[in-house]
Amino acid sequence: MILVGALELVSPGNKDRFESRRAFAAKCASYLQSGIGLLVVDIVTERQANMHDELVELMGLNGDYRFPLASLLYAVSYRPFRPKANDDRIEVRSAALEVSRELPTMSLALRNGPTVKIELEATYTRARQRSQL
Repeated sequence: MILVGALELVSPGNKDRFESRRAFAAKCASYLQSGIGLLVVDIVTERQANMHDELVELMGLNGDYRFPLASLLYAVSYRPFRPKANDDRIEVRSAALEVSRELPTMSLALRNGPTVKIELEATYTRARQRSQL
């Protein structure tokens, strides 16, 4: 089986300690460095860490990549691409989320392939039901 895209739902445990935040960011960075598209959804209200900014810091990206929205709840899609040899880039698209509002539809770039739309509301509902949250 070959991984072509990843959807990560941030949990409270991902945000509770520096080591946990760094491990989450490292996992996300490994996806992107392998050319795998990534979608991160942060709906954790009881912890204030911004996992996107943790990833930006870990990867040594410039300030242009910092989270542009004031919201602590968000979804971010990442599309790694290489326009020229030795020119790795990441396209980042973000959406602010609000408690009691429907989650948006976001794009997930597949490795060496198309971009697919992910209906986050339906995906989150299924994940919550499976984990019995």
